[in-house]
Amino acid sequence: MPSTPRYEQARPEDLDAVVGLHLCNLPWTLNSRAGRTQVRGLYESLLADPAASVVVARLDGAIVASAAGTSDYSRTSQRAAQRSRARLLRGVFTTSPFVTVPLMYDAWRTHRLIERIDGPYAFLLTWFTDSAARGQGVGRGVLATLVRQISAPGRPLVVDVSDSAVDGHAAYRALGFVQIARAPRTDILQLDDTSPLTERT
Repeated sequence: MPSTPRYEQARPEDLDAVVGLHLCNLPWTLNSRAGRTQVRGLYESLLADPAASVVVARLDGAIVASAAGTSDYSRTSQRAAQRSRARLLRGVFTTSPFVTVPLMYDAWRTHRLIERIDGPYAFLLTWFTDSAARGQGVGRGVLATLVRQISAPGRPLVVDVSDSAVDGHAAYRALGFVQIARAPRTDILQLDDTSPLTERT
């Protein structure tokens, strides 16, 4: 009989597993000391931030998926996130310059569009699933759990999704996200307040 995943808040002792999952899904950060440091720093900050949430899916005791976001992505934290992403990308520039330059430009263009949103809003930062656990609904389950935690009436919940993340687009739309803007190779999606926060798959 297959195991049932358990969705819960990440604990400080889960940091290594969550960081490892992130790095395995983004190999260009795994191959850079600066990338690994920035990813670890990101999750350390999120775990210490009362407005943020890091949700993990446990299957047979192991963390097989994670999703992170914040219910209050202020313009101050926006700028901090932009600087963090820029430092991370500069750190891996020497290993893959022809990939990194477009990524830096796309990230800048994307955040310029997101900054146009009026007032406070929630933002979905990361979402990763272990390759061995894909196709079982675990990734979508952890995403749905995070969305319920950081969304609130009257406060937009936003995420940017690259064109290459085909499965991601389907999962976000199943939760009720709709496209509100288009950046280079990226859609900016927002949760539709009229849609129930349930997974419709």
